[in-house]
Amino acid sequence: MTTAADAAVCAVARVLPIEERFALSVPVWAAAVALFLFSAPPVPAPAAAPSPTGRRARR
Repeated sequence: MTTAADAAVCAVARVLPIEERFALSVPVWAAAVALFLFSAPPVPAPAAAPSPTGRRARR
């Protein structure tokens, strides 16, 4: 999934209440949130910065 797809579903969810389609807007919002969470991978822990000598830092 791309950011464009997330934004498109979110845009549709924002327009539906304007069009008085309240019952349809709720599941579309749920789909938008699900797509966002699915496409946002967890951020790994930051790697240790390399030492100036080029050797690995001791832990």
